[in-house]
Amino acid sequence: MKTFKRSFGLFLVLALVSTACGGSDDDGASSSASSSAAVATTAAPATTAAPASDGLAGTSVTVFGPESSDEEAGALQDALDAFAAESGIEIVYTGNRDAADMINTQVAGGNPPDIFVFPQPGKLADFARDGSVLPLPADVASSMEWSDAWTSFGNVDGTQYGVPTKSDLKSLVWYKPAKFAEKGYEIPGTWDALKSLAGDMIANGDTPFCVGIESGPATGWTFTDWVEDLMLRMHG
Repeated sequence: MKTFKRSFGLFLVLALVSTACGGSDDDGASSSASSSAAVATTAAPATTAAPASDGLAGTSVTVFGPESSDEEAGALQDALDAFAAESGIEIVYTGNRDAADMINTQVAGGNPPDIFVFPQPGKLADFARDGSVLPLPADVASSMEWSDAWTSFGNVDGTQYGVPTKSDLKSLVWYKPAKFAEKGYEIPGTWDALKSLAGDMIANGDTPFCVGIESGPATGWTFTDWVEDLMLRMHG
């Protein structure tokens, strides 16, 4: 099978949660924790040495996000462990499929993690505008080796709150070339051509699309990604 439609990826963005990093009895320790957590979010692969600890040994940082499988959450923790080994910071990652909903409750209750992995840039923007996340320290924001196209996902109203850490390719449409050849269907290159093709398929008694959306408590996300993709592409 092949694909004839590619879309933008949804990007995971890390940002500091302000209510978690504030309220400490030691202002200096609170500031250090915020800075170190931001550096951790931008850490390079394990082959690159992390920055010097700058006296941060013993600092504890919590990270929360949607990656929850043993493979994905374990790989993320391994990457954080590599940074922790160099810096002396204790970093603990916790994942949950419903993290995007759970973070609302955590913030409202005043008990958010130090760092949250935002599955949608729009949610990061909402949190930034209501003051629930802290901007990245200036030295971290200025040292990121990403193009503007990538850093823009973590930039809200001119201020950098997060960095992209992962992209997922979504909204693919798979088709069988042999069936297309048999039916005389042409691969569409535009949205109007796709709609026209779907109409031709229906007229021929074929079903244009089949979407599997079951995913336990997260059922429906595969279809909402389609809707989000279309909305962004057509309406900005």
